[in-house]
Amino acid sequence: MMQDNRLLPLSSETLDRPLRDLAQPAPVVASATQEPAHLREYLAVILKRKWLILSLMVVITSLVAIQMYRLPSQYEAVTQIQIEQKQRSVVSTNRGGDAVLIRGNDPNYWNTQLQKLKTQKLARQVILRLDLQNNPAFLGASRGTGIIAGLRRVVTRERATPTPQAEAGGVPVLNDAELTADQLTPEQAQKLEPFEDALRENLVIDPVERTNLVEIHFVHTDPQIAANVANTMATVFRENDIREETQGSQKAEDILANQIIDLQARVQANEQKRIHYKEENNLPLGPKQGQDLTAAQLGNYLAQMQAAEQERKQAEADYKSAIQTQQSDGIWSVPQVQADKDVQRLREKIGDLKEKRRALRVNYTEEWGEVKKVDEQIKQAEEDLAKRPSEIVAGLKNRFESHR
Repeated sequence: MMQDNRLLPLSSETLDRPLRDLAQPAPVVASATQEPAHLREYLAVILKRKWLILSLMVVITSLVAIQMYRLPSQYEAVTQIQIEQKQRSVVSTNRGGDAVLIRGNDPNYWNTQLQKLKTQKLARQVILRLDLQNNPAFLGASRGTGIIAGLRRVVTRERATPTPQAEAGGVPVLNDAELTADQLTPEQAQKLEPFEDALRENLVIDPVERTNLVEIHFVHTDPQIAANVANTMATVFRENDIREETQGSQKAEDILANQIIDLQARVQANEQKRIHYKEENNLPLGPKQGQDLTAAQLGNYLAQMQAAEQERKQAEADYKSAIQTQQSDGIWSVPQVQADKDVQRLREKIGDLKEKRRALRVNYTEEWGEVKKVDEQIKQAEEDLAKRPSEIVAGLKNRFESHR
């Protein structure tokens, strides 16, 4: 008998079969009417590969445990502030001498303040106040987040990162007087952008419902940094609000200070001219009788300056009070209009003419010449009375502008 050693081609299905199945006879081809596989057949497949499934479960569970172990703890700091719009009141007096308060509120004030808490400007001020750009712990939480880095930290001890030294052109630390941070160069502002983004991503502004309270939440891996950022943000926001409220008064104070300096310079220049005149005309300069003219002139100048400043303030207050009263209660509620003698005289004249007309109507009709004459007088007086309030307000404006 001869042995056949020829190589025979095999199908792909035959190659994928295990070695132990090659020795078994080929399975019978299922007919078209074969029933679908039952649940126990799927269960048999799972049991057949149970060690592979268990291995995957162990590996995945271990990786998740390692990931959770290496994640740093998150701390949330919460601070609370109260936002209330200050009442802007203008004090004026009526005819009886009683004080009248004119108040005004801005309906967009609340939403404006909430948006200011989320601005990049406020975040930059907080970063510069706390020197977070030079604190490696602020952005250090996001370093080394991979699985290999996590395993390395579990097995080995991580070396402390040295604190970076201040470089030339670095970002300075601001004090209370430099909160605007306007002195930063474009390069320095660009260096702060990653810190600003990190701060704003971990910041949550949460208004308390039906109150004027706002909660500032900040999350960080360092509890001290979280608390410092939340508290400093509230402090800087309050300081900015105070600065904006007093900005107008500060400008007025600066203007008055400059005017005083100019007047003092003029007084000094005039004094030098006076002394030079006396020297040219051989007039005595010593402390003799009549030599206190300089002190008298200086006192007179100061008195005139104070009187002019007082008149300017009074004119400004009268005009602004009249405008606000006109906008809120009408032009006839302006105290200067009510106290004007021409307005009172016209009102009395109209009352007398109306009384005279009623007396004429007892005996005469509307077509009577005397009645028509009285009607014309009443009409003219009412037109004059209607024009007078606008003239009074215009006079207040001219008086205010003349003292500026």
